[in-house]
Amino acid sequence: MIKEENKFLFYIWRNLYLKNKILQQVKYLNNNIFIVEIKSKEELLNHKFRDLIKVIIYNSNEDICKGDLPSNIVKLSFGRGFNKPIPSGAIPLTVKSITFGMFFNQKLTLGIVPSSCKLLKFGEFYNQNLIPNQSIPPSVENLEFGFMYNEKLIKGSIPSSVTYLTFGNQFNQILTDGIIPSSVKTLIFGDSFNLPLFKNAIPSSVQTLKFGLKFKQYLNKNSIPPSVKSLTFGNGFNKPLTNESIPSSVESLTFGNCFNRELLPGVIPPSVKSLTFGNDFNKPLTKQSIPSSVISLTFGNKFNQPLPDGVLPPNLLTLKFGNSFNQPKSNISIPQTVKSLNF
Repeated sequence: MIKEENKFLFYIWRNLYLKNKILQQVKYLNNNIFIVEIKSKEELLNHKFRDLIKVIIYNSNEDICKGDLPSNIVKLSFGRGFNKPIPSGAIPLTVKSITFGMFFNQKLTLGIVPSSCKLLKFGEFYNQNLIPNQSIPPSVENLEFGFMYNEKLIKGSIPSSVTYLTFGNQFNQILTDGIIPSSVKTLIFGDSFNLPLFKNAIPSSVQTLKFGLKFKQYLNKNSIPPSVKSLTFGNGFNKPLTNESIPSSVESLTFGNCFNRELLPGVIPPSVKSLTFGNDFNKPLTKQSIPSSVISLTFGNKFNQPLPDGVLPPNLLTLKFGNSFNQPKSNISIPQTVKSLNF
C-alpha cells in the first residue's frame, strides 16, 4: 500500500507545471550552484547553497580560516588580488585543483596544499622557495609555475608524482640530476631558460620537451634523454647540431624562427615523422638531410632552395612551403605520396 507522503510526491510529479519547475531548479543547481564566484568572506560563509558548491572562485583578499571553505568543493581558484597566508588545513581534502591568482606570493608550508590536490597552478608573481617534501604534496600531477618564478630547486622541491611540469618565463636555474623527478613526462621551459643541460638533468621519463625563446645551448649526446618523442626549440635557438644532439626517439621536431644551420646526413634522426622549420631556415638540402621517416614537412617563410630528386623523403604525405618559396618546377621533385601540398 502506497504511503500518503509517496502519494503526495507522485501527485506533484504528475503535475506538468510542478514537474517543469522542479527540472528547472535542478538545471539551475547544475549550472549555477556548483560553480560560484565569491566576492567576500561573508558571502562565502552565508551562501544559501553552500553545501552544494563544487567550484569556488574566491575574488576577495580576506583571510581564509580553517572551516571557511565548504568541505565538498573539488576546485578552488583565487582571484588576482588574493595574497593572504593560508593556514594548514584551511583548504579541504576534497580539493583536486588549485589555481592561485596573479598577486599571490605566500610561503607554502606542510598541509596548506591538501594531499588530494592533483593540479596546482601559480600566478604571475609567485616566487617563493619551495620546502622539499612539504610545500607541494606527493599527490600533485600537473604543476605550473607563473611568470616570475625563479627560485633555486633542490631534490624534493618537486614531488615524484608530477607528470606535467611548466616553468614560467623568468625561470633560469641550474638543473642537476634528480631535481626534476623521473615521473615527469611533459616538460616546458619559459623564455628565459638558457643554461647547460647536464647529464640526467632532464629525466629519462620525459616524452615531450619544449624550450623557450632564449635557449641557445649546445646539445651533446647526454643533453636530451632518449625518451623524448616531441622536441620543440624556441625562436632564439641557432646552434649547430651533430648526429648525437637529437636522440633517435624523437618523432616530432620543431625548430624556431632563428634556426638556420646546415643539416648534414644523420643530424635529423631516422625516427622523426614530423619536421617543422621556422622562418629563417634557408639552407640547401641534400639527399639524406631529411630522413626517409618524415611524412610531414613544413618550411618557414624564407626557405627558397632547390629540391631535386631524392631530397624530399619518399613517403612524404604533407608538404608546406612559406611565402618566399619560388623555385621553378624543374628544380622541384615532389614525391607522389604527397596528399597535402601548400605553397
